[in-house]
Amino acid sequence: MTTRTLRFAVCAVVALGGTALPASAAADYPHVVQPGETLTWVAAVDGISIQALAAANGISPNAELIAGQVLLIPPRTPVPTTTTPAPTTTTTGRPTAAPQPTAERVSATEIAEIADSVGVPAALAQAVAWQESGWNNGVVSDVGAVGVMQIVPSTWRWINQYLTPADPLAMDSAAENIRAGALLLHTLIEQAGGSYALAIAGYYQGLGSIRKHGIYSDTQHYVNDVLALYDRFGG
Repeated sequence: MTTRTLRFAVCAVVALGGTALPASAAADYPHVVQPGETLTWVAAVDGISIQALAAANGISPNAELIAGQVLLIPPRTPVPTTTTPAPTTTTTGRPTAAPQPTAERVSATEIAEIADSVGVPAALAQAVAWQESGWNNGVVSDVGAVGVMQIVPSTWRWINQYLTPADPLAMDSAAENIRAGALLLHTLIEQAGGSYALAIAGYYQGLGSIRKHGIYSDTQHYVNDVLALYDRFGG
């Protein structure tokens, strides 16, 4: 796993705000705080104590969270059990916990159809997908980014909660992984004022980090690579 790939896997979490995390932070589970979230809520969702979450981030258990802040979620202490817990599901019965890799390779046509359905240029989604996984849903990074669009679990949950609350993503589907990435791209394009280049940079580095630090040199290389692919795919 290259440093560039590792950095991207973290950036998929921070794409909607916050600063990029150092590679050393990847041992814990990164989560971007969304508007209205509290330390109690995040701890409950991740199944850990408020005290453990606060300690992992060097903050008070009573601290107020800021949207865009990146929290590191420590691993839960294993609890012996004789049964395998069922995955989290919604009332529709579709699992929402986290994306799962599957042995699927997708086509340009499949990506285009999903991208078109959410209002994202097909060539842009194809370019990002090729850059990240070579259109392979079996790819998993060292920090847990999964699938065609390299989506991490916290971003998956954010998309389910805020972008697809009535139609949650199926976690073991290449098509749903593409949909998650396309929805994220759509949001980034809107936040970037319609700039594809800035949206691509946000997908890699995070718009919050870009606003605070500017575009890093490796981010610019990533943008250049994706834009070249965008042209190649007919953008």
